[in-house]
Amino acid sequence: HRRRLHAETGCTCVDMEQSFVKAKVDALNLPFLGLRIVSDTGKEEVPEEAFARVYNIASGRYTYGRLMAYLFTHPAEIKKLKAFTNSLKPTLQKLADELAGWLID
Repeated sequence: HRRRLHAETGCTCVDMEQSFVKAKVDALNLPFLGLRIVSDTGKEEVPEEAFARVYNIASGRYTYGRLMAYLFTHPAEIKKLKAFTNSLKPTLQKLADELAGWLID
């Protein structure tokens, strides 16, 4: 889905998760500030099938059991998922550092 959006629109990033959060917050009439740090481009390989099983967009809930069942039947995807999640560590650290600096200033 992400690659298709990139190919169709030429967008530099796609953020689909925050729309669910914003809808819930809007329903409660609360202010919303979404922060996002981009960790990959539309050209990188993301184990989309695995991610499709770990998060249910409709319910907004994580479904780890579905992910485990998928990985059990598709063991080659474990290496892809591990490589992708390992690539996120520097990005998460950068986000933490930026937020800490912003809060301290």
